[in-house]
Amino acid sequence: MRFPVTYCAYHHFRSKGWVPRDGIRYGGDLVLYRKGPPYYHASYIVIIVSVDAETLQETVFREAKNRTFSWPTMSGQLRLATSVSKEVMLCHVVVPTKYLKSDSCDVSCLNNFQVKETIVSRWISTKEREKELLDIDCDF
Repeated sequence: MRFPVTYCAYHHFRSKGWVPRDGIRYGGDLVLYRKGPPYYHASYIVIIVSVDAETLQETVFREAKNRTFSWPTMSGQLRLATSVSKEVMLCHVVVPTKYLKSDSCDVSCLNNFQVKETIVSRWISTKEREKELLDIDCDF
């Protein structure tokens, strides 16, 4: 059951003013809109990962299968995000160890979860070279 982790991420983004929606169309868990789908296109594709609070390792929360990313799948996700003008955000939900295997996680336990965000981007060498060329100072 992955609901507590997904809801924790959903609530985190709602409290920051984002409008989260289902992200299955883009290969993620959520997509984030600024004001909502009628006003803007989604800005981020969010991939939710549950993490053990003690070891900070990716973990399986309540018998739910997490995705395990390899570099080729992450590269594909980043290419997809680039082609649809979005950014990929990894949302790490840090779950206290005592809740990982217990069945007693209700709404009150969500206060103990923490959420960390990481934006992942693709490095494109030609763009970096152009940027370096623009940064060169000319003394004429």
